[in-house]
Amino acid sequence: MAQMSEKAADYFALQAEQIRKKLINELVKIYKKGGDPAAFAEQMLTANFTEHIINDLGFADEMNSLFAEYDKIAGGIAKTFGQVPTVAIEQLKTLDSLFFMEHVRDVGEALTRQMVYAVYTRIDEKTLIENLMAATKSLSKEQIGTLVNTSLRTFSRATFAATAQEYAPKDAKYRYVGPEDDRTRPECLEMLHAGELTLDEIEERFPGSLIDGGGFNCRHSWELVVE
Repeated sequence: MAQMSEKAADYFALQAEQIRKKLINELVKIYKKGGDPAAFAEQMLTANFTEHIINDLGFADEMNSLFAEYDKIAGGIAKTFGQVPTVAIEQLKTLDSLFFMEHVRDVGEALTRQMVYAVYTRIDEKTLIENLMAATKSLSKEQIGTLVNTSLRTFSRATFAATAQEYAPKDAKYRYVGPEDDRTRPECLEMLHAGELTLDEIEERFPGSLIDGGGFNCRHSWELVVE
């Protein structure tokens, strides 16, 4: 499941990078047309770059594809416990959706600033492209790939935790799983060697790890020990 999620995150990041490049090309073409600076600035101020990214350039469609992966994760957890808390899962998905859309809004606002500054400072095309690349850096394959990977893993751990707390026996045991290599954090190493623990024991010894693992972009999670 983790490998499938990584592929979904990589694909989403690749599509986001393509959207970023297309957007920058569009804005450079608009800038090169020139014209009255005040009229151009007004056009940029009234343009809704956020909506353009989400609807016209296909970010919303890519989000829908990504959230199909969220459903697969929930389905896998349902197989472990027999069911999942559907209300909690939809709320967790909504939380991530709002987070991603806020991410795009920040990019849209940054683009507006850069385009208005550009026309009044009369920068050259090379500088404009550099500024637009910086303004849209959070849509780069590297940054959004890490962001989406972390979001998928956090959703998986949060869904697992919510399901375990609601449907698993109180004395059920769990173990920490994932890679053990030169990228593994010391806290994750400790949890990997902690053995089988109940939910209460996990929270007592490693508070917050049921949802956050070892921290940002953590590759590990707790799993139910099946006898």
